[in-house]
Amino acid sequence: MLTTQDQVDVFSCDGVVTGSLIIQDDGSVPMTNLNGFSPLSSAGKLIVVLTNPSLDRF
Repeated sequence: MLTTQDQVDVFSCDGVVTGSLIIQDDGSVPMTNLNGFSPLSSAGKLIVVLTNPSLDRF
């Protein structure tokens, strides 16, 4: 689970996440973009984005 913009910014993968990925803003620093996921090409289970009011386009 990623809860901050900093975690999204430093997210690292080789294009594949084997499990599930949950992205939920914890409110400490608004999550404003998901650019850190640009290398991501597939997920083994699911990707869930919850409670991210600052993400106006996803």
